[in-house]
Amino acid sequence: MIFQDKKEFLTNLLRKNYKLIALDVGGKKIGIAFGNVETKIVSPYKTIPVNKQTLAYLVTLMTEYQVDGVVVGLPLELTGKVGTAAKRVMKFAKELSTKTVLPITYEDERYTTTIANDLLIQIGMNRKRRAKIDDHISAKVILDSFFSSSVLQF
Repeated sequence: MIFQDKKEFLTNLLRKNYKLIALDVGGKKIGIAFGNVETKIVSPYKTIPVNKQTLAYLVTLMTEYQVDGVVVGLPLELTGKVGTAAKRVMKFAKELSTKTVLPITYEDERYTTTIANDLLIQIGMNRKRRAKIDDHISAKVILDSFFSSSVLQF
């Protein structure tokens, strides 16, 4: 089920282990990160290609890591409106919701790729290497943003 409200999402976490997976869904790749609601520690995991096996792989991964909920980055336009990219991500999230009982919510992901690339530039990473990992670093930024929201300040 997809929740627009973060509080409602949190009250519907499956096992209360407070483990979340974040997805940065692109047209060709998906960045993945894991985090814990209580500790607010987030770890980038990996980037996977988008293909016919993607949904099955994600469901297996969520089961393996005993995830309680899914945070999907929503690429809103700079004005905050839902554009083509956001509609594509929402369609993906809807498809994912048919494959899992885990609650799903969205987090505004405007600027996450820029933030991720800036972080990687600061540590001296070259462009070729950044291109391989910026998606799962972006997923980390998405989950960090989710954890920083006022609804999670407890």
